[in-house]
Amino acid sequence: MAKVTQLKPVAGKAAVNSLPRPIEKVRDRYLSVASSYLEDMLDGADDRLYDLAEKETDSERERYFDAMRELRVQRAGLTAGLKQAIQHQFACLGQGQEQAESLENAKFDLDSLALVNEEELETSVALDNMARRARNGCAEQLKVLCHRLEYLFESKAEITERNNPLEPRQLVDAFNQGLEKLSLDIKARLIILKLFEREVMAETGFMVSEANKVLVDAGVLPDMKTAPIAPVRKPGNRSLSGGQSSSSGAGAGGNDQMFGLLQELLVTMRGMQGGVAPANGAAPAVDMNAAMAVMQNGVPYLNGAPVANAASVHQVSSDDLMGVLNRLQRVERSLSEKDGERANLKEDLSELLDSEHGEAIHALDQADDDVINLVSLLFDFILDDEGLP
Repeated sequence: MAKVTQLKPVAGKAAVNSLPRPIEKVRDRYLSVASSYLEDMLDGADDRLYDLAEKETDSERERYFDAMRELRVQRAGLTAGLKQAIQHQFACLGQGQEQAESLENAKFDLDSLALVNEEELETSVALDNMARRARNGCAEQLKVLCHRLEYLFESKAEITERNNPLEPRQLVDAFNQGLEKLSLDIKARLIILKLFEREVMAETGFMVSEANKVLVDAGVLPDMKTAPIAPVRKPGNRSLSGGQSSSSGAGAGGNDQMFGLLQELLVTMRGMQGGVAPANGAAPAVDMNAAMAVMQNGVPYLNGAPVANAASVHQVSSDDLMGVLNRLQRVERSLSEKDGERANLKEDLSELLDSEHGEAIHALDQADDDVINLVSLLFDFILDDEGLP
């Protein structure tokens, strides 16, 4: 017995299977459902892309056919890449507290920020909007799920939007990692992202509900009652031809921590710039012809106070806002006589909304308003710096 060799664990391997058993069940179920929806999307992608190509001119059809070829050739890689990325996200879940501390200690170097090219910006905006819309449909379920996951880790790991594998942003990033390896132009890439949103991201609410159900069946805080989210369609029953639409909403940007920090600064600025509501709670008098309110928790606020007659407010959706901004950009380009005069984006936007929807108080979603303010501040900085061309 003296010659018996004692086996020692390999360093670094112990943490690989450190997830609690209920979370492993969640991971397996999530992998199964997410990959099934992706397979459905890829099954119908040829038909959908071919239908879109038929509506285009000869010069535009080639990009659709290129996308079809890439998806056929890279199909196995996309599916395997999605699964691998999700598994990696779950493997890192137990390190949530360490990641949170490192993020808190990290310092943002504003000098390192650089302007991205147009294609990268388009892709980033598409990914952000996709994740935001998906999260709006399951925000409450995600809160319950995070609480259950933290319970399983005995509160030793903080589960947040940044490290929860079932967050829509994580799923979007997992798919985009594989998509970046395909040889596609920006239009074909955006088309595939839209297909992914309709066929996979639209089912995020159901996948989160399934994760909660797995934990409840495992006896993890079963008394936390929430309304289940039914799937729009079952895996294996693709509906690409129908084109399911997703709900719109507003939320965090691509870099959640940075955007959240900037939003806090903007909230402070609003408080400094806006008027103080009277003691009796009545809203201050406003100019109905040039008013631009901000929606906060479903209530329109103007100059720091809720609008007294909310029925008179016209809420501008994110999609409508994008359309108006595009039209406004064309108008600004055509007004050569304004050369040298700095335009006021909010005033011009309000005037265009008045012309299209009638004179009223127009209300933007808070995140949309924050993005407009941030972009305005960025361009003010650029225009005021004589050292920039």
